[in-house]
Amino acid sequence: MSLNTIELNAIAVCENCYNQKKKRLLGIFLFRRFQFNKNIVLESKNLYEFWLNFGLKNTDKINFTEEEKLNCLQTCYNILYSDDFNLIEDYEKEKLEFINQVKRLRKEEPHVHYNWIFPSPENYLEKNNLKIGQYE
Repeated sequence: MSLNTIELNAIAVCENCYNQKKKRLLGIFLFRRFQFNKNIVLESKNLYEFWLNFGLKNTDKINFTEEEKLNCLQTCYNILYSDDFNLIEDYEKEKLEFINQVKRLRKEEPHVHYNWIFPSPENYLEKNNLKIGQYE
């Protein structure tokens, strides 16, 4: 089963994000545009699986900010899903809850060391995979 047109449109958004970032780094010397391998077959039709294969990944030459990743994710979500869920707003809400929890625990138990898994778009997608659901 190959990728459908909607998935290809979302992949094009991610490719554009890579190429815009590279353009800033390389200026006028951008000769080759980044492209994903379109022969990948996704096991599940969900945003997490899509992002693992086609999402913005930091490399030694390109580092995407949280904001860049979230904007790209929201655009891909809007293409792949038919509802108007605000992924960025939900992510920011979860991030704020996390920060408040950290503050509360540090205040209550300042001598205890915790290993925190800090919020990131990738962690958010993995955690909320079932909440976000499948696309068609």
